[in-house]
Amino acid sequence: MSDEWPGGNPQVIVVDGGSTDGTPDLARKMGATVIASAPGRARQMNAGAAIANGSWLYFLHADTLPPSNLPMHLRAAAQKGLPACFSVHFDRQSESWWLRLFSRLSKFNVDAFRFGDQSLFVHQQDFKDIGGYREEFLLLEGHDMVVRLRKRTGNFNLMDQAVTTSSRRYFTYGIVFTQLIFLLIFTCYKLSIPHTTLLSIYRWAFPHK
Repeated sequence: MSDEWPGGNPQVIVVDGGSTDGTPDLARKMGATVIASAPGRARQMNAGAAIANGSWLYFLHADTLPPSNLPMHLRAAAQKGLPACFSVHFDRQSESWWLRLFSRLSKFNVDAFRFGDQSLFVHQQDFKDIGGYREEFLLLEGHDMVVRLRKRTGNFNLMDQAVTTSSRRYFTYGIVFTQLIFLLIFTCYKLSIPHTTLLSIYRWAFPHK
């Protein structure tokens, strides 16, 4: 067992929701455990957590890369005993003042700036105690998870480094338009508008996502 990772060597689990680009075969060749799931981020992440054998879980979206010194940050977070995430860096944020602003906002440890692209590090027991991701959440499942974890544990840890996530959608649909849609969806969520409506807005705005 390695002391580089919390709890020993990492168990890497890839949950495939029906990809057609060869992801499962590539992941297996890289040594990951691959399972299939019906599509949906919350459903897929719960499926991965269900077969995980470690005491800590680290969730990472497919279009996001962790910092190179990930084990060091996870060890430090595990010592604090709190759920944690990173701030976000967009892969092309040097091309946009707006993306740099969004990146800076993610450095504030407030729930309004916590979303799934920032990844999530959580103790297995805390994850189970709050019932995992809510699979009825078609969007914003990561934000909802952080809110519930903070309530459960009394705090939430924002780690020092940043993950790097794709900005493809921003440049495909327009940076301001994309962020306005996200703001609209988040506002509708806060107003308890049904998730089917939120998903309809999302699919209208980003038809080729």
